[in-house]
Amino acid sequence: MNVALILVPYDSGFKGRRAGRGPQHLLRHGIDGRLRNLGHSVRVYSLQLEPPFAAEIGAAVDLSRRLGQLLRSLAASDTLPIVLSGNCNSCIGTLSALGQKDLGILWFDAHGDFNTPETTLSGYLDGMALAMASGHCWRALLATVPGFSPVPESRIVLLGLRDANDKEAELLRRSAVTILPAETWKSCPSLSFLEAALKGLRRNRAGKLYLHFDMDVLDCGAAKANAFSTPGGLSLSTALDSIRIIKDRFPLAACCLSAYDPAYDREDAVLNAALGILEEIAR
Repeated sequence: MNVALILVPYDSGFKGRRAGRGPQHLLRHGIDGRLRNLGHSVRVYSLQLEPPFAAEIGAAVDLSRRLGQLLRSLAASDTLPIVLSGNCNSCIGTLSALGQKDLGILWFDAHGDFNTPETTLSGYLDGMALAMASGHCWRALLATVPGFSPVPESRIVLLGLRDANDKEAELLRRSAVTILPAETWKSCPSLSFLEAALKGLRRNRAGKLYLHFDMDVLDCGAAKANAFSTPGGLSLSTALDSIRIIKDRFPLAACCLSAYDPAYDREDAVLNAALGILEEIAR
């Protein structure tokens, strides 16, 4: 298989800061070689913003335009794109290249990412990523990303949620997004609930998936994926089992691993988990 590793090494418009350090850190620790050892042909790309400096939302949308353009150029080469990104909102660029026809989203994240400018308490743009992808905010600006159109809520599954503010939680409750909170994995180790959610995606005419994996969905013990990590997440083994089930049921159109800040990972627990997740995705 051909694999494109695409680095988007930015967090909130800043290159190589906070989770923007994660993509290059994974590359330095040999993720490209690990995927080649699985028998894949691997090419590495890295996105770069050009001056002048743009505000956070402008930088995020510019990166999405560049990412979408790159992915469209790879579309004819039968390549699996794996995006390594500081921020979850890189999904807009990926979705713009994939289109929403028959596309479903599986979104592994401790957070809902379903805030809007009206509900956010932090002002953090990345907490709006899934709301952006489903058309709830920044619609005029996202219309400037060639090819982007929102994915219907009925074709989105949010996995591992355990941290949402009240207004965000209310938006999610009123939505058609399927929510599988972190506690579900503990109460049902057979993962039958995941099978049911995947069947729901089929009923809603999803034929392929964008798999998004925010590293703070995991519980890595004392290690933290980033400054926003909260206790009580999925174990690595459970996450790997879930990915195997997903891949057995759906083709993956593109994948993203995001929100890994090496500064919080003193013992490399999150690094090793991320490498294992990426190997399982490409296996």
